[in-house]
Amino acid sequence: HDLVARRTLTFVAFVCVTFSGANGAGAVPPRDAESLGAALENVIEPIIGTQLVGCVVGVQTPSYTFVRGYGGLTPGDASPSDASPEGPSPVGPSPAADKIYEIGSITKAFTGTLLADAVLRGEMSLDDPASKWLPEDAGLEVNDTPVSLRHLATHTSGFGPVPANLKPKDSERPFDGYGVDALLAALASFRPPNAPGSYAYSNYAMGTLGVLLERATGKPYDQLLVA
Repeated sequence: HDLVARRTLTFVAFVCVTFSGANGAGAVPPRDAESLGAALENVIEPIIGTQLVGCVVGVQTPSYTFVRGYGGLTPGDASPSDASPEGPSPVGPSPAADKIYEIGSITKAFTGTLLADAVLRGEMSLDDPASKWLPEDAGLEVNDTPVSLRHLATHTSGFGPVPANLKPKDSERPFDGYGVDALLAALASFRPPNAPGSYAYSNYAMGTLGVLLERATGKPYDQLLVA
């Protein structure tokens, strides 16, 4: 299976909105979908075309479900909000609930959560060396300091951004077709260029952690997400 989901959209933004109760204490969602829609429009529409290309907002409460798209799918699909008194005027297709989006690095948050779950179950420890679940020829150690699961999860592993054997055929979808076997082959001859402990964002490290979770639990990544 591919390590990174297929890319299908040029740009997606996520908007976080906090709703305060009348007394200012606690986050309280609006009482109905219509009120929520009005509140979101006040936050999102002024920045369409300037700070935001487009987004889909989904909110589920015990009493209602709200899904609505704003803006466009690409930078040319939405004009700035001050283009007309009525707000942004989309010139292309708008995002919608049935659109397919690139999941991108949201999977890193999933992977970190799966690691935390495995630690709570006693199956793994944050300070376990990554090599514990890798073939013997994977030498993930620099100056006698082993790369730990904690290092992989916090971008402090010393790994570079991507594996050396990643040769993308499509720059828009660099990880298409790059699976576990390719990653293990890369790790077999890999020595981190930097000692663990210093921060450097790494898709390589997080992909490795995802594979280690599979090997430690005996379950495919997609099954771990729904377990």
